[in-house]
Amino acid sequence: DYSQLELRMAAYLADDKQLINDFRNKVDIHTKRARQCFNLKDTDKIEKFQRDTGKSSNFGNLFGAGADKLAEIINKGIMDAMLHGDLPDNTPLVSSEVADRGRRGFFNDYPKIRTYIERMRMKLMKDKQAVTVFGHIRHLPMLQYGNEKHDIEAALREGVNQFIQGPASDICQMAFKRIYYD
Repeated sequence: DYSQLELRMAAYLADDKQLINDFRNKVDIHTKRARQCFNLKDTDKIEKFQRDTGKSSNFGNLFGAGADKLAEIINKGIMDAMLHGDLPDNTPLVSSEVADRGRRGFFNDYPKIRTYIERMRMKLMKDKQAVTVFGHIRHLPMLQYGNEKHDIEAALREGVNQFIQGPASDICQMAFKRIYYD
């Protein structure tokens, strides 16, 4: 995830001081979320699958996944890891409750991220397109012509993703060009 670039971009766009401070203080955001998901103390050892759960929770929250979808994504990763021998076969799967605890913790820790997402959703409903900070435009016709709630929700998630992932991708491309031409 290129050193949590999308989370860093969201922190910047939302001006979320707590998330910015966590990055400045070199807090491992994924471990922090794992501790919340699994009710672990700072002194408790974090297993790889727990940190991976925290990571999935962070990105899922950022990009609009609900607790059930988060649990599904996390459990797919756990099952894949078990299949490849990276985790023991008896590794517990994550419940929707665990995923929801991570979701609530994320937005409690970083309330300006939630506010930013809500503000961008309102902007998308008005403009029917996402325009990134670098001026890239993504038209979202389902916001204009979609009748089904799930289609509109999917377009809103896509638009919010564009506001965050678009500039993150642009930054990576600029860095690669700079490395290549310097």
